[in-house]
Amino acid sequence: MRGRRGVGRTAGSPRAEAADRVGVWDWAIREDRLSADEVVAELFGLDPEEAGAGIPFERWMRTVHPDDRGQMGVHLAAASGPFRSEYRTCSRDGSRRRVQVQGRFYHDAQGRPVRSSGTVLDITERPGDPGRALDEAADHCMAARRAAARIDAPLVRRLLDMALIEIGRALAQQEGPRH
Repeated sequence: MRGRRGVGRTAGSPRAEAADRVGVWDWAIREDRLSADEVVAELFGLDPEEAGAGIPFERWMRTVHPDDRGQMGVHLAAASGPFRSEYRTCSRDGSRRRVQVQGRFYHDAQGRPVRSSGTVLDITERPGDPGRALDEAADHCMAARRAAARIDAPLVRRLLDMALIEIGRALAQQEGPRH
């Protein structure tokens, strides 16, 4: 994948800025080599040359936020046909990005996955989506609430419930009145 620089670059076009944040990847499963273009390398905190040449899948997984690796595992366990997922990545500079991954698994005659390929879209800052931060806060509170339910921490659960109620109110205000 060496030399690819993202999809849809046209200098000066209104779509160029957003298109610069779309990349492509390909995973040769049997060879355990995942290769990606420069955009994907940047989003996942990988060296562009190494990503272009291909890296082991385990190394790729280490660039996914630890809390989101299980979600990726669900798609890998299914390993059938097309998939779409959102998760966070950890860049080399320590920043976190939110990406949407779309791809497809390809199988051999025995039905075993042999290859997967697709695109990555940077959705960290979606224009025109002011509720995104509240949605993210709600997701984190729900995860914390589930964790708190497994321990004896009634005050923590109550505080998280209060936070979720306030997030819900803020989301409702953004949506406006319902008719």
